[in-house]
Amino acid sequence: MMTVVTAVATPRASSHAEVRLWRHTEARRNWLWQQTDYAPWPEQSVAHFDLARMKLVVGGERAGKSRWTAEEMATWCAWPGRGGLFWIVGPSYELARPEFVHLAPALLNLSLLKSDAISMPLQGPCRMRTRLGVQIETRTSRDVETLAGQAPDGIAMVEAAQQTYESFLRLRGRVAETRGPLILSGTFEGSLGWYPELWKAWQSDNMDGGRSFSIPSWANRTIYPLGRQDPEILALEATFPADVFQERFGAVPCPPATLVFKEFEYITHVKPCPFNNKLPVQLWIDPGYAHKYAVLAVQIDNYKNVLHIDEIWRSGLVTDEMITIAKRREWWPMVSFAVMCMGGRQHQAMESPAEVWQAKAGIPVFAQPVPIPDGIERHRTYLINPATGEPRMFYDPKCKGSIWEYGQYKYHEIVEARPVREVPIDRDNDALKATAYGLVHNFGFVGKRRDPPKARVTFNVQRGDREMEQSREGWGGH
Repeated sequence: MMTVVTAVATPRASSHAEVRLWRHTEARRNWLWQQTDYAPWPEQSVAHFDLARMKLVVGGERAGKSRWTAEEMATWCAWPGRGGLFWIVGPSYELARPEFVHLAPALLNLSLLKSDAISMPLQGPCRMRTRLGVQIETRTSRDVETLAGQAPDGIAMVEAAQQTYESFLRLRGRVAETRGPLILSGTFEGSLGWYPELWKAWQSDNMDGGRSFSIPSWANRTIYPLGRQDPEILALEATFPADVFQERFGAVPCPPATLVFKEFEYITHVKPCPFNNKLPVQLWIDPGYAHKYAVLAVQIDNYKNVLHIDEIWRSGLVTDEMITIAKRREWWPMVSFAVMCMGGRQHQAMESPAEVWQAKAGIPVFAQPVPIPDGIERHRTYLINPATGEPRMFYDPKCKGSIWEYGQYKYHEIVEARPVREVPIDRDNDALKATAYGLVHNFGFVGKRRDPPKARVTFNVQRGDREMEQSREGWGGH
């Protein structure tokens, strides 16, 4: 059963939200569409007629999502005797323009707009004002960060997958005062990330009161007259991999079945993790040059939650350069030690990365062998605590490299008789390997098996001696 969200009346006497402007009757909508020469396809109508205040609409290629969004906004503007402010928010002004371009003629056909009341410069924001006093403006996510004191009566967040989850939350807050509607529209930019996760959450009853819809490419009967069984759609289905076809044309997310960490969810695991100057900082490191050199700045709070507060995730830099970058970060004075892979101890006719961090950064460095399956096993227990079902590892949004790797690190294609402890493809996993080293160093392996000894790098600057001290207890563990 679908739950219909009933908005609470706002104290603003002239607010659109008082009349719940997104809840036109079917007859009223049909009359408005006759005036705007809009004949929605069945898949589009389902989303239009739903009474939810917040809607997330995903379109396949050429599915008509921009026209859908514009016609939905036109009904907001057509409420008799009401002014107001509506935003079309895109990742850029250019990407917010298509919905504005579709909305203008719809309002002209409704006799709500004069042609001289439209401002569409080649660059920058577009604006128009209706005869009823409704102001429509295009904005970007960056605008929303700086525009204080404005509470729109309704917002359309377009090309939403190209914007951040933080931008969505900010827009959600902006319509809280007016109790106005919020539309999210766009295509899936991959099946991973906050946008497909929110689509999935809004497929059923949820705390947000939102509803999500898919408008597949074959909904466009102008291009595909026979719909799902159109020969061109069937040809596309035969050409593309099943998951790509489902996402690109069916507008349904289809995460790869071979992902290593299916437990990771952007909405769950990504949140602000500000630096706490009362807690020590650990550096979890996976050295690299041709591939990414990952340095993760991590704090462990009093509840043993692992907080990734920052990262340095670069390619083409040597250890000295990474140390220079790290020393410029605000958290550097609180760095207590570093953890890296055993490979960081290797010599290739020069100082190893571990020795360089020890000698030039002046911090202890620890390493121990972590078999890949064991590191993955420990990693999973911090994405989701097996005892509680709750996460206990989080990433600040600025940790983009680590977040990206969760969507890239995969096993080989599924085959029968897959080994129980299979090793994934060793690619796009530098930050995730560093995370495995750090978790095992702090919390040990899963189960009761004995941890291998940790090695601490020491470097006597005066004598130039290099040696490795073995410690079965480790250092700085939790």
